[in-house]
Amino acid sequence: MQVAPTLIIGGREVARTYRDPSELIWVEVARRLGLSVRRAGDVYASYDGVGGLVFGDAAALDADDCLAQLIYHELIHWITNGEETYAQVDWGFEPMEHVEWREFPAVRLQGWLARQHGLEQVLGPTTNMRPYYDALSDFLAPADDSELERKIVEHTLLCVERIQAGPGGRRSTRAWRRPRPFTGPSAALCARERLGTCGRPALFRLRAPPR
Repeated sequence: MQVAPTLIIGGREVARTYRDPSELIWVEVARRLGLSVRRAGDVYASYDGVGGLVFGDAAALDADDCLAQLIYHELIHWITNGEETYAQVDWGFEPMEHVEWREFPAVRLQGWLARQHGLEQVLGPTTNMRPYYDALSDFLAPADDSELERKIVEHTLLCVERIQAGPGGRRSTRAWRRPRPFTGPSAALCARERLGTCGRPALFRLRAPPR
C-alpha cells in the first residue's frame, strides 16, 4: 500500500540567494583587475578613482540593462581612456550633458571584442550610444568621411593594438575557444599568461598605481 505524500502548507525558510551567472563572472573579472563592485539606488554607473565601481540597483536600471554588460563597458573605458585613468574619477570623463568623443571608440572596442564571440548584441551598450553602435557593420571602419570618425577609428585601432600587444597577444582574444571557467570576452580580459607582480590579467597590461 502506497502512502500519499503529505502536503505541507505554509511558509518556508529561504536558504539560498539566486545570482545571475554572468553577473558573478564579471564581478570576478573586475576583482581580478583590482576593482570592487557595489550597487546603489542613486547612480547608473560610476567609478570613484580608487578602485571602486558603483552601479545602480535593479530599480534604477532599464529593463535591458544587466550588471555584466555595465562592468564590461567600464573596463573598456579603462582601456580606451588609458592606464593612468585608474586614478581618475569616471576614468577621466568630466561631468557633462553632451557625449564626449572617447565614448565612440569605447563602444567600437566593446563591439569588436564581443563580436569575436558572437556576443555583440548581448554585451552591447544600453545607453544613448546604442543607435550608433547598432549602425556599425564594421567596428573598425569609419561610418563616414568626417574627421571625427577618422579620429574615433584611429583611437579604436590603437586600443585593439594595446590589447593584442599584451603577453597573451592574439591568443588572449581567442581564449574563449578553450574549455575554461570563463568564456567569451571575460576569458579574453582574464587571460593569465606571464602576469606581473600586480596579478592583473596580462591582456590589459594595466596596473593600478600603488596606494
